[in-house]
Amino acid sequence: MKKCKQCRVKVSTTRKTCPLCGNFLEIINDDPVLTTYPPHQPLVQKRNLFLRILAFILIVSSLISLLINLIYNKDNLWSFYIIGGSIYLWILFKSTILSKTPIAKKLIIQMIVISLVVALIDYVSDKKLINGWSVSYVIPVLSFVTTVANIIVIMIKRMKYSDYILYFLGTIFLGFVPMILYLLKVTNILWPSLSAACLSLVTIIGMIVFGDRQTKDEIKKRFHI
Repeated sequence: MKKCKQCRVKVSTTRKTCPLCGNFLEIINDDPVLTTYPPHQPLVQKRNLFLRILAFILIVSSLISLLINLIYNKDNLWSFYIIGGSIYLWILFKSTILSKTPIAKKLIIQMIVISLVVALIDYVSDKKLINGWSVSYVIPVLSFVTTVANIIVIMIKRMKYSDYILYFLGTIFLGFVPMILYLLKVTNILWPSLSAACLSLVTIIGMIVFGDRQTKDEIKKRFHI
């Protein structure tokens, strides 16, 4: 306990000056002041600690699986499934679950990462990507679903298109990637790629027709129209 001679009040504090007048306090009790509040631990510190522990576990497990794979079975690279899954888990937690970024950005990150992971699995399992199941079906479906999810988010949250127009446009244009792969003969299955491209085209038309003035100005600015 401490006392201020100027204000004639007793103060239970660890500070050296009076909170009222600013004069130095006189110690009248040497017993330490017990605070009723727990030590402050910012959420960011806990988040960073969790990510470090997660990264350590994923890296160690990936290295161990790769080492075992190379020693006992070089012909079947099953460890790449674990490595791909570890990469996906890391990005899932860091950029999606624990991130405060816009939902549209989270969706586009998930779409890209999942596409890369399934392409890796497809290549490792079949030793090819041309006409593989990943580029023929999974990636077009991911593009389609991501675009639909973005549209639903806008409708439910009643957000302006211009609030996150850049990420949304990025998702839409990724919808044309499967069609480009089809035109480049990477896949010979038309309907999934065509469906994703058509949805992206319809979405762009809808944004132009139903979007507000700010949305249209943003589109013109992005495309230098």
